[in-house]
Amino acid sequence: MASSANNFVNNAAANDVILSCPREFHISHGSDELMAKFIDDGAVELYHDNGKKFETRSGGVAVLGDCRVDSDTGKFLAGLGSDLEMYHNGTHSFIKNNTGTTYLQGPTNLSFITANEDAIMALANADVRLFYDNSLKLQTTATGITTTGRLS
Repeated sequence: MASSANNFVNNAAANDVILSCPREFHISHGSDELMAKFIDDGAVELYHDNGKKFETRSGGVAVLGDCRVDSDTGKFLAGLGSDLEMYHNGTHSFIKNNTGTTYLQGPTNLSFITANEDAIMALANADVRLFYDNSLKLQTTATGITTTGRLS
């Protein structure tokens, strides 16, 4: 066991290392590149190239930057029973709700596009528009609907 007045390392059992510090514990590469911080009664922060990328908070965690699932079998899961799934299977992308109703909510409008062409537009406090091959075909109005082309 190595120790000083404020810090000690204890290898109490095989392969166990216990570090005890009275305040914060930092891991750095050399003296100028921070890799991790362990803050007494607080957060754990992880760094990449001296920039903070991940931290624990009292209400959960925060990722600073991209959060990636680098595989075609990995999923982003939310909820105790994996109620919400977002994933890519190598060919298609999915947002899957395994319980209740799925709501997509935006502050103004929602648009669904495919290959840079409009498919569906839902405008706040206004109309809903349906497109075929980027051409408006059906639009709701305050009094009903307007169509373009023939109805069959």
